[in-house]
Amino acid sequence: MSSFDKDLEKNSANFVPLSPLSFISRVKDIYPNYESLVYGKRSYNWLQTYNRCTKFASALTKKGITKGTTVSIIAANTPELFEAHYSIPMTGGVINTINTRHDAETIAFDSVAGEYVSKIGPGGSTTFSIDWDPKDPNWSFLNGLTSEEIQSRIEMMLKSELSE
Repeated sequence: MSSFDKDLEKNSANFVPLSPLSFISRVKDIYPNYESLVYGKRSYNWLQTYNRCTKFASALTKKGITKGTTVSIIAANTPELFEAHYSIPMTGGVINTINTRHDAETIAFDSVAGEYVSKIGPGGSTTFSIDWDPKDPNWSFLNGLTSEEIQSRIEMMLKSELSE
């Protein structure tokens, strides 16, 4: 045993596990004006990101997302997906990200794992989601499609949602 191991039991003064929630809470206080992300012409600092995440978490809570709810997300790599990695845990929910490049069978399997499934897309300065129940026959059009076809259909649906 080295001298560094003596009398150093874990306590609040020398050991605090870092989680996404403790990270964003701390960074918004220490570096509020530092850039947290840049996406095309959009950029946010840590305080803005924190505020957006709390609003997103509030919206999820109003939709019934609570502790232990698995939220599966099909999304492009956008600020909204970045924010979901903080917002969903803020509700107590568990995030399950689904890769849009997977084949239809894998996406269907991954989707069933979630109690709430959402496609998230860019909406300028807002976030929107479309509820998707993978057991709903209205979504059967995804059956038998290649991953490229699913990606294309999701993108068309997101563009359609943005134009409404």
